[in-house]
Amino acid sequence: MLRNKLKATVLRRTLTGLELRRLDNAEDNVDEALGDMRMFWQRLLRPQPDLCELQIHLEHIAYLTTKAQDIYIQLLETCDNNPTMLRSYSVLSGQLVRDETEALKCKERKQYV
Repeated sequence: MLRNKLKATVLRRTLTGLELRRLDNAEDNVDEALGDMRMFWQRLLRPQPDLCELQIHLEHIAYLTTKAQDIYIQLLETCDNNPTMLRSYSVLSGQLVRDETEALKCKERKQYV
C-alpha cells in the first residue's frame, strides 16, 4: 500500500493538501466569475443598462480569471497528470477564457491519464 501511494505521488496523480486547497480556491474563483458573467449579460439586456455597474462586473470577472489562471499555471507545473486538475482547468479554458484548443488538449490529457 505504501509503495502504491509513493508511486502515485511520484506520478503526481494525487494532490497534496496544499494543492487541493489551491485547486478549490481556483475553482471557487471560476464559479464566481461565471456567476458574474451571467449577471453581466442579464443586466446588459435591460432596457437601460447601468454602464458603470457593468464595468465593475467586467473588472471583477477579469480579476477572478487572472487569479484563477495564475493558480492553474502553478498547479500545472507540479501536477500536470492529475485528472481532477486537468478537468477543472479545461472548464476555465473552455467556458471563461474561450480557448477551445487549450480546453480540448486538457480533456484529451485527462482521458489519457
